[in-house]
Amino acid sequence: MRLMSASNAMSDIWLSTSTNIGDSAKKFATNQPFETKTAIAVDLGTMVEIDLPNFQYLTFGFVAKNINTPTFRYANSEIQIKPQYRIGMAYNRSFFALAFDADLSKNDMLSDSFQRPYSQMIGGGAKFDIKVVDLRLGL
Repeated sequence: MRLMSASNAMSDIWLSTSTNIGDSAKKFATNQPFETKTAIAVDLGTMVEIDLPNFQYLTFGFVAKNINTPTFRYANSEIQIKPQYRIGMAYNRSFFALAFDADLSKNDMLSDSFQRPYSQMIGGGAKFDIKVVDLRLGL
């Protein structure tokens, strides 16, 4: 379980030929009515280590985040954080590690446009333990 916090701000600025941009910017910066809400997010994950005779130290993992769809309700809007699912695997040895993980589905991104942008990411990395320093590379 995680405690999430989100802030929402709304301010109207009317633009015309007589609008003073500096005054409008000051008004927006100082009189902005922030509304902060909190919600509980529920995550669940599992990890399995496989120890094969010729291929030891192999780890697989799965995580489901925001499985309860946390919701932030404001006076003028509502924001729902949709569930996200991710898998990963890693191969660990005493002097190096290789890892890979990927989103299983497209994830909603927060946006104020009418077209909902999505994100679906993959990542990977390597770590090398060189006596006094760890060298890490990743995407």
